[in-house]
Amino acid sequence: MQNRLSTRMLFMVLLPVFVCTLLLVFLLIAFNAAYDVVVGVQEENLRELVRLGSSSIDRLWISPREKSVEALARSPLLQKRIRGEVPFSELHADWESIHPALEGCFFIYYGLEDGTIELYPDLDLPEDYDHRERPWYKKGINLETTSPAWTAPYAEIITGQIIVSTVVQLRDAQNRPIGVFAADITLKGLQEILNQIQLPRGSSIFLLDTEGTPFVGTDVEDVRTGGLPGESDKTFVEYSSPLSNGWRIAVVVPRKSMARSFERLRSLVLGFSFLLFILSAGILTFHVIKLASRAHRLASYFEEVMMENRPLGRVFRSNDEFSFLNKQFNKVILATRRAENERLSREQVFRFIIERSPIGFFRTRSDGSLLYANPYFIRLLGYSPEEMETIDSVERFYADREDRKTFLAELSEKHEVQGRRIRFQRKSGDFFWISMNSLIVPGQENREVFEIEGFLIDATDEVEEQERLRILAETDPLTTLANRRAFFERFSIALGQARQNGESISLIIFDVDRFKPVNDTYGHDLGDEILRLIAAAGEKIIRKGDVFARLGGDEFALLLPASSGEEAKGLASRLQAGIAQIDPPDPLDSFPSISIGICCHGDAEDCSIDELYKKADTALYEAKAAGRNRIVLYTPPT
Repeated sequence: MQNRLSTRMLFMVLLPVFVCTLLLVFLLIAFNAAYDVVVGVQEENLRELVRLGSSSIDRLWISPREKSVEALARSPLLQKRIRGEVPFSELHADWESIHPALEGCFFIYYGLEDGTIELYPDLDLPEDYDHRERPWYKKGINLETTSPAWTAPYAEIITGQIIVSTVVQLRDAQNRPIGVFAADITLKGLQEILNQIQLPRGSSIFLLDTEGTPFVGTDVEDVRTGGLPGESDKTFVEYSSPLSNGWRIAVVVPRKSMARSFERLRSLVLGFSFLLFILSAGILTFHVIKLASRAHRLASYFEEVMMENRPLGRVFRSNDEFSFLNKQFNKVILATRRAENERLSREQVFRFIIERSPIGFFRTRSDGSLLYANPYFIRLLGYSPEEMETIDSVERFYADREDRKTFLAELSEKHEVQGRRIRFQRKSGDFFWISMNSLIVPGQENREVFEIEGFLIDATDEVEEQERLRILAETDPLTTLANRRAFFERFSIALGQARQNGESISLIIFDVDRFKPVNDTYGHDLGDEILRLIAAAGEKIIRKGDVFARLGGDEFALLLPASSGEEAKGLASRLQAGIAQIDPPDPLDSFPSISIGICCHGDAEDCSIDELYKKADTALYEAKAAGRNRIVLYTPPT
């Protein structure tokens, strides 16, 4: 083989150089074309920022204060004070309680045409002070509307602090102006709002009064001098529409700052790209030539070794990647042969184990198609191997198709499911329980249709044994009714539902009259028979959803969700009548009667299980004391 660059390798060197050159040219053109676009976008963003800022000041600063001042001016207490019906101390106390909630409020006061003025806080005014000459009074008394108005910023006469006043005209019963109500408000909140607006470096934002004079802003010099520069090639100036009180927002931005970051980025990117291009082109050319030469040598050597079956030697003495590749070649070939032999051996062992395992092994797709099932799996479901090959979807094995949807959802989320118990159906139609462990075959987690593999065992005996033990734990063995523990568990659930739904709940407790003498005289077998007959009679008359239980001995309980006292009493009467009709077992002449205590609680929030039980037990005691064979509905003591 000749030690030279191929046409393809030469093309691989020249193409990146040509492409990088084109990219540099296009990058320069794109940056120049994008300059005006960036500036235009910046200007539009600033206009939107001005609109948002004006909306925020209107909504967050002006409107709340107007509403507060208007509410104070229309207060009945102020009107009474103007008419002389209440002392100023009452109005002063009202303003004192309101003042802390009026953020930024400096003074609250009103002035009438006759020279009367009252204010809070109550500071001494200068002797020659005449409020009728103040800006706030002139503004308010000349209003043509009853809505609040704002003064231009001015120095407050007592403190000298710069404020604005929000004024509302006061009128008498004939709707004639008689004075002005006002609140002095500091500008602190406005300054904070403006400071939060993010502008390019060197920019300023101002709030202008109705005369166009800036009085709050981020540039103190422009606020002090009272003028803003006009828009020019060097300066961008944008004014907002008038706010609700006539003020406006203005921003002043040096145009160079709008594109400063862009210009720095352009210079940095172009300079770095040019240097990177020169450096990369040189390095690429050198290494491609060197790589091609060494690759040709190694390829010639490999060809000789593979074609002539010669042992591998060392072509390169340097300690680099080619030398490493040269050294590893024999190892790779030998390791590959050993790995192939081991893989075949493992596959044989694995298939041997799977084919003879007493555990069902399977492989399916998420769409339900069956890819593989071992013999135990096939036998467990009652099919022959030939029949299993005709199964179009494993969904037919599920007794409930929703179980497969739930299984796939959990598998998609967790990629593995362990110990999932599912009810399956055999070919014969018989149902049985399986315990399944499965996972998504690695490397397919993000595919819509993925493969699943796992194993399952027959868990029918275990599930049935657990169900039998659960029933035994909750059932009275003599009467097959719910036992005491199960009854109070269901009682707790029913009481919680009653509280949630705002329903009443009733509890019936009864026992057998003179049961102990019968038990002692005729033996426990007869007593047990009486209890079973009572249980059977009670189950015939209870409603769906009622809970009937034997609490112990001859004591029974009935829980009636969503029932009134009268409904519970009616069911108790039917129960008593049904028991009275039972044929007495020998040697009894008559069947024993029962005494019943009932408690109904309509406000389930105010009761507990213990309280309901104690009330029903109290009613049962009263039934016993009244002569037995009685029904007593619990009534609270008076």
